[in-house]
Amino acid sequence: MLRRPFIRERGMKSYNPHEPSQNAIIMARKWESLVKEPDAAVIRVVREFYANLRFTDADTVLVRGRKVSFSRVSINDYFGVEEQVLSDEEFNEFQFADNVLDHVPNAYAEQRRKSFKASLLTRESRNWLRYISSRMLPTTHLSDVSKERAILIYAIYEDVAIDLGFMINDVIKKAVAGGAHDGLPFPHLITSLCFRLGLNRTRAKNYCSPELSYPMHHAHDSSSQSNSGGDGDFDRTKLGSSPAQRTHQ
Repeated sequence: MLRRPFIRERGMKSYNPHEPSQNAIIMARKWESLVKEPDAAVIRVVREFYANLRFTDADTVLVRGRKVSFSRVSINDYFGVEEQVLSDEEFNEFQFADNVLDHVPNAYAEQRRKSFKASLLTRESRNWLRYISSRMLPTTHLSDVSKERAILIYAIYEDVAIDLGFMINDVIKKAVAGGAHDGLPFPHLITSLCFRLGLNRTRAKNYCSPELSYPMHHAHDSSSQSNSGGDGDFDRTKLGSSPAQRTHQ
């Protein structure tokens, strides 16, 4: 497991806080730190983190003699976001996301509708898919959209609370438990959490640079896609339609 490659994180470039589409969502959720380009990962530090994580059930790991916390609180604090808890109303609304793949044509569904082709998404939704696949539920495979990532896109559009710290903490633990199929996730975040405690970065060697930041398309690009046939015909309304709308479909 420890020899697996890293799933490198990336940021969003051309970030403009005055654009009303993705930027408005990012600012409302206070995700500004999350879209910035991450720091380079230190390979030995990350591998030591995962090696020692195998021997603890806690949310702290001993790295170079220091206890490094990757708890939901520590991660949320690092990104400057608050811990999110769903209200009863939000929880009931979010349950409809479980049926999100019911809106995908059966001809495109795979493995009993566990995924669908990313080409069915609008450009804006594909942008969110890249973001989610880099900084929330890491994967190197972007041609297909898993149910979990589709639900996250739904949650983003519907303004459903998302607890980043809880999600990232869970992904890291699952990676050690045998879930690191694509590689070891969050190497850049783990490095930052370690050096946040005062580890000497200047003595570190063997860096791993983040992926190049990708551009963030504007809302008018996605709307033109969603109104056209073929590529992009699975639009945000099919991911985020309300329960009332579904009862009439």
